[in-house]
Amino acid sequence: NKEGFNKGSGGRFWIKPLLAFYDKIIFSKVRESFASNMEFFIGGGALLDIELQRFFYAIGIPMYQGYGLSEATPIISANCPHAHKLGSSGKPLPHMD
Repeated sequence: NKEGFNKGSGGRFWIKPLLAFYDKIIFSKVRESFASNMEFFIGGGALLDIELQRFFYAIGIPMYQGYGLSEATPIISANCPHAHKLGSSGKPLPHMD
């Protein structure tokens, strides 16, 4: 899938204004209830459902996946704000060959 930084994209011109409207009346309150300064969070252990990732991304708190092994101390790959893909554990970190 090519999902990631595509919030509000698509061929429909009304998606971005509608997203801005819902962000103002609903999503901002949801974000505030989590933590007013939270920009993103990272999940690990098991791959979380892509629909859950879409939900958090839509409300403005992207959830990035990571993967690790205890023998790798402990993370070997992760998504990050500048490069992420929903449903993926991200790219391997440097020096993890």
